[in-house]
Amino acid sequence: MTTVSFTAQEPSEIWKNQKLSQYQMAWTIMNRSQHDVYFQVATTSPVKEIVYPTFYTPELAEFKCWSVKYSKQDQQNKTALRKFKYALTSARRRNQAYYIYEEVKAIPTLGYSINNSIEYIYTGERKETDRVMFTDGNTCDLYNVPRTNNEKGCELWVKSSYKENVPPCCSFIFDMLCGAAGRHDVYDKSLCGAVVKSWQDEDKDGGKNKT
Repeated sequence: MTTVSFTAQEPSEIWKNQKLSQYQMAWTIMNRSQHDVYFQVATTSPVKEIVYPTFYTPELAEFKCWSVKYSKQDQQNKTALRKFKYALTSARRRNQAYYIYEEVKAIPTLGYSINNSIEYIYTGERKETDRVMFTDGNTCDLYNVPRTNNEKGCELWVKSSYKENVPPCCSFIFDMLCGAAGRHDVYDKSLCGAVVKSWQDEDKDGGKNKT
């Protein structure tokens, strides 16, 4: 009888290899149709913040239902505009969809000769860069997010049609490369109805609806 035991490990860095660059092209992600919405389904580091539903009642809220789509792509400069939508777990702010815009640029990092990362401004004027660990161009995207988990943070995003039934291959890649840093679910059907509907309404309006 063989007993297999598992010990704590550091997240794998085998993905840092330019020979894998065909699966790590940032522009493949940024140059999608303006109708394609992707949802974050897993992360190593959930986003939490104190919110004030009323002036005297602060609440710790977790950001859920993160979702994104790209527009205004500039092929020559490898830039685009991405729009995020999300929800909050705060009791007084549930059933609402919030949104933010972010200008992004595909750039090379880790000594790559191709643009394997997405650069953006996270807070204030501070630029951050998320590295593409894997994308198949359609089903799912896995990012390394250096600003979290001591540069070992990860996020898994899937096309909207897979948000409630994540393909096992996508989950496997996250667990294999990032699982040692932890896993937290981001998409929750019971909380994300307003966000999903907001995207649907926007698509019907041809992108004119901002909420």
